[in-house]
Amino acid sequence: MKKIISILLSSVLLVVSLFAFASCGGDGNTGDGGNGGGNGDGGDNGGGANTDVTYTITVKDEDGNAISGVSLSLTNSAGLEYYNTLDVTDAEGKTSIKMKSDSQYTNVKLKSAPSRYAVDKSQVYTFTNNAVTITLTSHPSYTVKVVDQNGDAVVGAKLQMCNDAGCVPLDDTDEGGESVRYIDKTGFRAQLTELPSGYEYAEGENDATYYDFSGDSDSGYIVTIEVKKVN
Repeated sequence: MKKIISILLSSVLLVVSLFAFASCGGDGNTGDGGNGGGNGDGGDNGGGANTDVTYTITVKDEDGNAISGVSLSLTNSAGLEYYNTLDVTDAEGKTSIKMKSDSQYTNVKLKSAPSRYAVDKSQVYTFTNNAVTITLTSHPSYTVKVVDQNGDAVVGAKLQMCNDAGCVPLDDTDEGGESVRYIDKTGFRAQLTELPSGYEYAEGENDATYYDFSGDSDSGYIVTIEVKKVN
């Protein structure tokens, strides 16, 4: 009888031990616990979290002014472009995108910018603490101002600039009688190709006359052309 009782007690203890082990160790592969899981979402020691991070790009000019309308791309070290397109920079010169914290697309390249700015598409910029600031330099400005004999602005005059390589068109003069072009070339002279109705060229001048700019690349080049207003 004692032998039977001993066997029964041993069986009960074995069942209790198995039940206790199942209750305590069952969370090990679910990932919900703290130290038990390596394959789930909740474990602090399960391999580290790969979270979404906002990466911000700011584009400014040499004076620190924001530049809007700049188009950029994100690439990896092999030069492959990120599939998600960046918005162009806003009025504050900023654009941002959310990516994983371990994203490999952390190189920034310029694609295009407003025409007054120089763009080096080969240069690579990298993020520091998920942010990068890019400074663009502007091309020299060429300003042509057309006025009448009284110094009043002439609106709608047609112009071009020419150098040894050829001619480039300018916008028609605005309400202030001016037309401005930013271009990274030198040696230009202005040419007034057509006047609006009610004006004529100054004596001895015509649509083939060239006018020399004054100034320099830092402050800009400018020339004022005087024409005659007729009744």
